[in-house]
Amino acid sequence: ASDEKQALNNLNDDKNIFIDDNGNKHVIPTKRKPLRKQSFTNRVNRKTIKIENDKVYVNGKFSHMSTRHRNTDKEIANLHPIMRKKMASLINKINNSQNKYRVQISNNNDNPDCIIYGGYRLPAEQAEAFSHGRTGKNKNKPIITWAKPLRSNHNYGLAVDLTVVDLKTGELIQIKKNDLLVSLAKKCGLNWGGDFKSKKKKDPPHFEMIIKKFSTNTKYLDYLENKYLNEQKEDGYIKIN
Repeated sequence: ASDEKQALNNLNDDKNIFIDDNGNKHVIPTKRKPLRKQSFTNRVNRKTIKIENDKVYVNGKFSHMSTRHRNTDKEIANLHPIMRKKMASLINKINNSQNKYRVQISNNNDNPDCIIYGGYRLPAEQAEAFSHGRTGKNKNKPIITWAKPLRSNHNYGLAVDLTVVDLKTGELIQIKKNDLLVSLAKKCGLNWGGDFKSKKKKDPPHFEMIIKKFSTNTKYLDYLENKYLNEQKEDGYIKIN
């Protein structure tokens, strides 16, 4: 707990803080060089996303600080706006070279980095992923998901798959239960796939946001699917009250 408190205190260096128009403080990453100015299109609502001066803007409005990793920034920008803020804050806390989160993220590594490689997933992409190990041309491939279309938090921009990389060797580091990454994610209101009850379905790279509690996961997914199919969306995303 004392280490976490010290890590938070280290974020208060004015040189590493950006305050947005709403008075919110954001960490400016320092470990990597800033990305070149770039723009791309949000996959959900087709709005323009721009990265400039370490800041990510969606349709001209500030969204979150850049992580200085191109694909991670793109994956975050396509998430549901609520999940987007949680993940940008979490990743920047982990990756910022000025705080202790970076050296405690994984138990046996002193120079790790956290990269998102999967986030929002179209229903058609979910169907393609579900076919792996089951049908058609993908029948002989390994199973990569247990969820059919609209039965995954990925389909609503409420889940990410991330990996921890050893910056010295480039090797992937397995995410474990006692890693600070898992603790921080849970404090951000995220569930960890490593806690899934079924051993067969445990998914350590997976982190998701649960927007409403139900007695079973099936009822929760029914709730999300109904909102997606039958309720008016907000900028292409389901509304979260």
